Amino acid sequence: MNDIISLEADGKYTKIVTQSGLKSLSTKNIGEFEELLNADLFFRTHKSWIINLNHVKKFLKTESQVLLSNETTADVSSRKKDEFMRLFNKV
Repeated sequence: MNDIISLEADGKYTKIVTQSGLKSLSTKNIGEFEELLNADLFFRTHKSWIINLNHVKKFLKTESQVLLSNETTADVSSRKKDEFMRLFNKV
């Protein structure tokens, strides 16, 4: 679980990116993963993104995005922003 950096919705599929560079495509939708993953470690920032909070480098305020450890950016929806900021400040 700690190796997973992010999960991104791709239609009815989910792209999973790991720290080792492995990229997988799952037939499960992102909502199914949201129910399975540890909520203390993973956060759904947007309808299309779940990120591992341990892999967040910084929050890009003007773009409302998160920069992850693999230099990928993930969107943060306006309705999730306050909750994300509370969690991010704890990490």
